[in-house]
Parts: sequence; C-alpha cells; structure tokens
Amino acid sequence: FGAIVIATESMTGEINKGDMIIYEQYDDQTIKEGQIIVFLQSEAKIVHRVIKIENVGGELRYYTQGDANESPDIGYRTKADIVGLTDAKIAYVGYPTLWLRDILQN
Repeated sequence: FGAIVIATESMTGEINKGDMIIYEQYDDQTIKEGQIIVFLQSEAKIVHRVIKIENVGGELRYYTQGDANESPDIGYRTKADIVGLTDAKIAYVGYPTLWLRDILQN
C-alpha cells in the first residue's frame, strides 16, 4: 500500500486537492474502465480515471483523464506505467503537506 497527497484539482469532485488517497500496489490486477489508478508520468505519480482500454497486439493500453479536465491525458498507459489502484480517500488530511511545500518553494 502507499499514500499520495493530491496537489492539483484535476480530479475535483471525486478526489479534491488536499485529500490523501491510499492505493494498493499494482500487481497485475484486472483494471476496468472507470477505475481510478496511480501511474508514473515523467517521474511524477498521477491519479486519474481510466476512460478507455484497448488491446493492441496483446498489449493493454489504458487511456486516462482527470475528472475535472476537459480533455483526456495525452497518450496511453501500459502495465509498466501503473503503480497502484486507489483504495480509499482521507479528505483534507494532506493540506499541511501542501502548505509546507508552498512555504519551502517561496
């Protein structure tokens, strides 16, 4: 299991900025459309919803989008990109982490 503090508003509605999500490590579990996953993109962990799954030549491709984003994420994710599957949310608990980050960056 792991935890991530949500630092953006891309999933507002289901998961809000300042919430902490708990995720189960991805170990080849079945992923379904509509599921919220954690994946790596440019070394950052992103939490977005799977909006489409395609099987291309035996490779599953997962297309994602933040609930509050107007457009899908660019490209697709593969099994190698996926870190975990969201399990639970703890509202607002991440705000102290975000405030500290903002103070240290300024």
